Parts: sequence; structure tokens; C-alpha cells
Amino acid sequence: MASPAPPLKDAVGGLDRDPFVALLAKLIGESQRLQNDPPALVPQEDLVAQHVVDALRPVSTDTGGGPLVVRKVSYTDGRSNVIVEYPGTVPGRVVSFVGMHMDVVPANPSEWDFDPFSLTFEGDDKEKLRGRGTTDCLGHVALVTQLMRRLGEVKPPLKHSVIAVFIANEENSSVTGIGVDGLVKDGLLDKLKTGPLFWIDTADKQPCIGTGGMIPWHLKATGKLFHSGLAHKVLIWTH
Repeated sequence: MASPAPPLKDAVGGLDRDPFVALLAKLIGESQRLQNDPPALVPQEDLVAQHVVDALRPVSTDTGGGPLVVRKVSYTDGRSNVIVEYPGTVPGRVVSFVGMHMDVVPANPSEWDFDPFSLTFEGDDKEKLRGRGTTDCLGHVALVTQLMRRLGEVKPPLKHSVIAVFIANEENSSVTGIGVDGLVKDGLLDKLKTGPLFWIDTADKQPCIGTGGMIPWHLKATGKLFHSGLAHKVLIWTH
């Protein structure tokens, strides 16, 4: 009898801090050009998108070095979305992480005690990271990028495909059709409907697993077809 496969956590292992911090430093270094308050401030999410693509290129199908399918989708110049897929072995099975947005809310440096547009550390242990977008949401962009890279490196045999969707234009709704709404309109997220979806975004300082999610399900009922217009003669299913 074949030995059981190790748990996924053991197979993939932990994520390394140093590559995460290095990538986050690059992303926050772009944050001045990621502020979203049009028409004065129009973010250039393609700057972040390119860092994500560059981090994943060694384990992507573009180079032949790995299994990740990486795709940039743009609806206007300089404002990209990125869809990354680690293919599973069973068609139709999928788990997805969506909502890691590559724009930030504006920051006025004169109101900050430190430079908001560069990654800095608080305390001698350097455990607290500071900079615009650290929690909302460039930190999640860096984290999920490292997760997908790790999957591409380890190549665990998964039945489910794992898909990450990094989006543009989350912080402002005056301009539409260039972020997740554009991806939905074009049907590029249709395949996510067959499995759990986790929306990864937070503006708090606590750890975030998912600020929202979706699990599709079907209900099949059997019985006799009938009709009644008398409320006192029907079953109240909520009781």
C-alpha cells in the first residue's frame, strides 16, 4: 500500500521572511505613484504588476522553469491586473484568492512621522513594518505572490487549481471597468465560481486570512409539488 501524501503544510513548508520583505520594499517604493484619487492622482498599478510578474517568472511557464500560468490584463495604459494559476490535476476544482489590490489611498508626507512612500521598521527587532500600503494592500500582494512562488517551486500534487487575482482600481469607484469589474465582465473569473473564493484585503493592523469569501452550493429537494394560498396551512421552515 502506498504511503499517504504528507499534509499540504508540510509539503509546501513555511514562507521566508526575507524575500517577502524585499518584495514589499519594492512595492511600497512605488506607492507614491499608486495613490488613487483621480483626476489629480491616477495610480500606475502596472508598476506593482511588473514586480509580481518578475518575482514569479522563474517558476512560470513563460520561461519553462515552472508550472505557474501568469497573465497580465490591462484595460487602460499603465493599469494592469494579474491572474496567476497553479494548475491542479482535476478539471473544475479550484480555490482562489482575489482582491489583493495594487493601488493605495493618498498619503500626505507632512502628516506622517516617517516617509510613507518607503518601507521602514519600528523597533530594534524590526518586526513592525511601516509604509503606505503595508496592510492595505501591498502587504497582501507581496504575501500572496510569495505563496504562489512557493507553490511553483515545490510543485505539490494538488487536485484543486490555486488561482490568485491581483487587481487594479480598488480604492476609487469614479473610474470603472479597469479592475475586478472588467475581469468579471470579460468572463476571466468565471472558473472561480466552482470553488471557494477568499477576498484578501484589510485596512486593519491584525493578521488577515480573508475579509470575505464565497462557497457555491446546490440544493436539491424532493417531495410533492403543490400550492397553497393559506398561510396557516403551510410549514414555517424557519422555526
